[in-house]
Amino acid sequence: MNIEIKNIIEAYLLEATFDEGINPTEISKEGFIEVQKTTNELHGDYYSNIAMKLSKVLKKNPMDIGEHIKRDLTGKKYPQIKKIEIKKPGFINFFIEDSKRASIVTDIIQSKDIFKKFKTKTKKNIHIEFVSANPTGPLHVGHGRGLIFGKTLSNILRIQGHDVFTEYYVNNIGKQIDILSISVILSIVGLKKPFDDVDIYKGKYISIVADKLKSQYRDLLLVCKNSLSSNDTYESFLNILRKDFKSYLIFRDSVIDIIINDYIKKDLDDLNVEFSNWFHESELIKDDFVYQILENIKSKDLSYVKDGAVWFRSTKYGDDKDRVLVRANGALTYFATDIAYHSLKLDKYDYIINIWGSDHHGYVPRLTNALKGIGYDTNKISIHLIQFANLYRDGEKMSMSTRSGEFITLKSLVDEIGSDAINFFYINKKIEQHLDFDINTALSKDKDNPVYYIQYAHARIEKIISKVNLKDLDFDDTKLIDPKEQDLLRLLNNYEETFSVAMDTLQPQMITNYLYKLSQSFHSYYANIKIIDDEINYSRVSLVIAIQKVLKNGLNLFDINAPEDM
Repeated sequence: MNIEIKNIIEAYLLEATFDEGINPTEISKEGFIEVQKTTNELHGDYYSNIAMKLSKVLKKNPMDIGEHIKRDLTGKKYPQIKKIEIKKPGFINFFIEDSKRASIVTDIIQSKDIFKKFKTKTKKNIHIEFVSANPTGPLHVGHGRGLIFGKTLSNILRIQGHDVFTEYYVNNIGKQIDILSISVILSIVGLKKPFDDVDIYKGKYISIVADKLKSQYRDLLLVCKNSLSSNDTYESFLNILRKDFKSYLIFRDSVIDIIINDYIKKDLDDLNVEFSNWFHESELIKDDFVYQILENIKSKDLSYVKDGAVWFRSTKYGDDKDRVLVRANGALTYFATDIAYHSLKLDKYDYIINIWGSDHHGYVPRLTNALKGIGYDTNKISIHLIQFANLYRDGEKMSMSTRSGEFITLKSLVDEIGSDAINFFYINKKIEQHLDFDINTALSKDKDNPVYYIQYAHARIEKIISKVNLKDLDFDDTKLIDPKEQDLLRLLNNYEETFSVAMDTLQPQMITNYLYKLSQSFHSYYANIKIIDDEINYSRVSLVIAIQKVLKNGLNLFDINAPEDM
């Protein structure tokens, strides 16, 4: 109904006559006409602020514009609208006819695709990069929130009709990859770490990776063992390794391949996540693309050489200091390769989305300023920063550290609570808020566990449906007079607005919260109203079928099972 009211306003404005013209293009823009659910039934079912928006264009009092719109719309006698009221400072309140409020039931039941109305008018080719954890071990529970958010955004954008390309950016070069490789080498040759200035990776997975590579590399590494054991710093150890172990780079790639294929991809499979592409950082270097970008930066006088290093003029854009692009030893920084990677994406896609951890907060303007400096439109970039998720069990916060070997893997969490709970709980709050993930709640089978309660509502309705003959299904809104039925009808009428806003603003938690509220209202209805009696009230059956359809489609959006029996 929200969308119907919005369409009525749009159609009216496109043909309306005011003293001054209204730009039809502006009216048709997504988001220009806003219609929202009222919080107080005394103010009607929906309200719009369109009169206040138009007052800026027409230079007129919004109350007068509101009265003008009210008079014209009332004269058209739309069957959906019972009456219209204008409230200061210019809100237009719409009261919906009871019969039309109830018509949402048949609309939902008869619709082959209730998501069809959320299709965008401006289809885009969109790139989404998410997870992209360093391939230094299995994914842990701290990676889960960005993973689920990225998967959900991909689902939403596809439902809207966009072409979506998902990508995992693999950091396969740099210090952490060398530390990972050294950790495996020490395990293969049975050597205790001779240096103290850098920690190595631990955990059972290191010895498993070592076992996979031992037969191929052990003899070659044993030749280097004595020279390696005498190095008391990480850098000297790595230098000797590169000098004496000729197959080091091939070995390093093999370690990464095992981590990705045997751990990360399997973790993703457990949550039904499949990327369109896995992009390796080294690809930017192999074809010299990163150096072409560095030349571009230089040509625009945005870089300079100091102390043997190449610096980007970050302070030109308000940064507290300039940033290194190439170190004095010739090594590229992550900043340099990241500028190149985003240049590739911006050249190819209409819009790009990055999902990063909140610790990248200061890095975002640095990157976007660099891209803007070399001529890219940074309005085509959207970067979502995910706050950290804390895991709790029995009221105690759990550790997620990956370096100590004591981390909680994402796989272990999936094995314990299931993918449905993970898909829901990681997405159930705004990403800007810290998330406390309580395992005990996720395992509970009661109303405090929202995903269980939503699924239980779906299963309960399925049981009702199994007891009736759907060929006899008939809907008469006059038979839905109980206040709880009217509450459910209002909630159903609100689903379009909730889903539409959530999808347009990429805020999936709005939908999870709505599904939970709808299921709570249904359970209360189920407990107090006899849906199936000696004489079946098929209007009530129709109502719960519509509720189930919304619940099922909502759960499917989040890749959550909609069980028929619980």
